[in-house]
Amino acid sequence: MAAEAAGRIVACGGALIWRDASNALGVVLVFRPGHGDWSLPKGKLDPGESPLDCALREVTEETGITPVALDQLSSVEYGLPGGQSKIVHFWAMAPEVKPLTDLVTQDPKEVSVVKWAPIRRAMALVTYGSDRSVIKEVQEMAETLQL
Repeated sequence: MAAEAAGRIVACGGALIWRDASNALGVVLVFRPGHGDWSLPKGKLDPGESPLDCALREVTEETGITPVALDQLSSVEYGLPGGQSKIVHFWAMAPEVKPLTDLVTQDPKEVSVVKWAPIRRAMALVTYGSDRSVIKEVQEMAETLQL
């Protein structure tokens, strides 16, 4: 799988879930100043890279958190302003080390803010419906698996 396959951009990312001290489930979101949006961490697939490796790398770069993949989620596809389409493959992830502290991106040009948000707040913060669908899916998975 290449970063551009049959005219569409391929990216991978993660819904990094965590429960706070009050046991509230939330996800880690990133603010991308170049796009002016709040989203789940994600990025383009590098040549020769597996989709899961890309998702793990992107989450680490954008959040400063080393994640552990839990399960693959649905992929989302959408059109870009230039007419190209983009598909993003997502995984549910958990932080390798807890508790979450000092959320700092390793890529400040790409991401200016990293924050943990309870699910309800995350649903209101994210800019795109595709991210809301991924957050809803990971919430249902977390409840089913009692994460």
